[in-house]
Amino acid sequence: MSVEKVEKEGRLLATVVKSNFEPSGIHFFTPNYFGLQTAIQLRTPDQPVGAHKHHPFEKIDNLEVQEVFFIYEGKVELKLFDEKHKELKNFVLEKGDLAILNTGHAMNFLEPTKFLEIKQGPYRGREEEKTFLK
Repeated sequence: MSVEKVEKEGRLLATVVKSNFEPSGIHFFTPNYFGLQTAIQLRTPDQPVGAHKHHPFEKIDNLEVQEVFFIYEGKVELKLFDEKHKELKNFVLEKGDLAILNTGHAMNFLEPTKFLEIKQGPYRGREEEKTFLK
């Protein structure tokens, strides 16, 4: 499967996009309410994007933190957990795979892995940033 969404009780927890996904045009994987809007776009030379900038948000309260992982090289096991810390699903991500997370997770590196991580900032410091699941 090229794209797999993991949901629990109607809440989107994760989307995993395998490297063999072939978009047509612009394909957003995240719903409008996600803090990180994530898409893959297939554009041709006759489809330029004009110069622009985005307006800042005046105020955001209690925005859930999403993370995006893109695997450049290597292999990683990604484990997903629900809000009660129960393990839900595992994925093996490889070169070219993408994961968009909205839930607890763990990663085990199955070989040396180079990956890109994107999440909301500003960084609040390790103690305030996360809770480790038992």
